[in-house]
Amino acid sequence: MFVDLFISPSKKLSALGAGKGAWAIVTGSTDGIGKGFAEELARNKVNLVLISRSQDKLDAVAKEIKNESKVQVKTIRVDFANATKEDYERVKKEIQPLNVTMLFNNAGVSHEYPKEFEIEDDERNRQILEVNVNALTKMSRLVAEKFKAQKNGLIVNTGSFSALVPSPFLAFYSGSKSFVQAYSQAIGAELEPFNVSVIYLNTYFVCSKLSKVRKSNFFTPTPEQYAKQVLYRLGSHCGSLQPFVSVPHVGHAIANFAIENILNRRFWISYSYRTHTDIKRRALAKQKRLADEASKKSK
Repeated sequence: MFVDLFISPSKKLSALGAGKGAWAIVTGSTDGIGKGFAEELARNKVNLVLISRSQDKLDAVAKEIKNESKVQVKTIRVDFANATKEDYERVKKEIQPLNVTMLFNNAGVSHEYPKEFEIEDDERNRQILEVNVNALTKMSRLVAEKFKAQKNGLIVNTGSFSALVPSPFLAFYSGSKSFVQAYSQAIGAELEPFNVSVIYLNTYFVCSKLSKVRKSNFFTPTPEQYAKQVLYRLGSHCGSLQPFVSVPHVGHAIANFAIENILNRRFWISYSYRTHTDIKRRALAKQKRLADEASKKSK
């Protein structure tokens, strides 16, 4: 693990055309990890295609990046939870003339808070599958032919520890990330002969709206810190025992090592059960408190 993190060579962005006119597509690029990727790629002189559902946020991020880095930035508004065939055709048309060598599939949806699978809202489950699974697979297929033809490319799929340790009370999200890991490994083997790298990021907590974690620490980096580590350790497993899987942040790599090598998986699932039970309890208590406050104000 430590050799992977600090000694072993990694894939350089320059090999993918950084500083030479190459473009990277980043989905979910207006917040959290996606925005972190966009900012760090720009610092490495990679032009950007930013895709997200809010044009206002896209414009704001594009302006911010252009003010800080001398790169080209293109924005495409797509609501992946409700994307149509025409939306994907529009994306394909707009990126066709660009020298795209990288795709960062980062758009994601989770549960509002941990809850029993049988009472979760059907619409929320649909959104999780549409964004985490369907959008990711469609975007990967959209660039695959281009990457194979040019014999150079990188697909980075943001995953979750909930695939490594199935997460009670986050069943749909956990299942979606398990799919992403298996899918990434399968297409990674298919694309490897064409010099196209596929990396599944086994990601623990990062400060973001999705994780609902606000304060960073050794095990929970900021999006900027995480993105920097990902790009620095491209192609390195960083201690993961799985092919095409990387755990590039030091704190995450230590947690991953513990899960894969210390105690059995049943222990970690039970640990996850207790953790999410506590989060669920606090979320419900907060909902009740807010409802009581609203009721008092209405009287």
